[in-house]
Amino acid sequence: NWFKKSLTNCPILRVHYNVIGLTICFEVGVLSRFRKVGNYLSYCRLVDSQCTSNEKKKGENNRKSGNKYLCWAYIEAANFAKRYCPYANVYFKHKLKESGKTVVATKALAAKLARATFYMMVKDEPYNPEKAFKNFSEKAKTVVLPKRGRGSKP
Repeated sequence: NWFKKSLTNCPILRVHYNVIGLTICFEVGVLSRFRKVGNYLSYCRLVDSQCTSNEKKKGENNRKSGNKYLCWAYIEAANFAKRYCPYANVYFKHKLKESGKTVVATKALAAKLARATFYMMVKDEPYNPEKAFKNFSEKAKTVVLPKRGRGSKP
């Protein structure tokens, strides 16, 4: 079972597996219905659905299609990951600098985590942040996350 294997390696699922991890497990259902990872991301409402022609926006196609609970779970996982995982923190800061919007950066991180989760489920592998954030692994090794919890100062 990929979920039990990943609990030991993934701090996001280990700490908050009661709600977020189980929501992902139960809401995904049968994984074989997704042909590609893009179909899974679309089902999770983590990618835009818009029509463009000549680089101009012409409309949105079925933007409420998908599973709103999976969207919520991955957004929550992204919020925890940017606080506790140095790899996710570096990726989030990069996307924030690129877009200038916290919502866009959080949604991009959530999509990255959903992509990693999809491959964890398909290949039956544990979570590997170096593989998920391979372009940011060198910067992540130098990041020191702030201490949180009891006794920490603001």
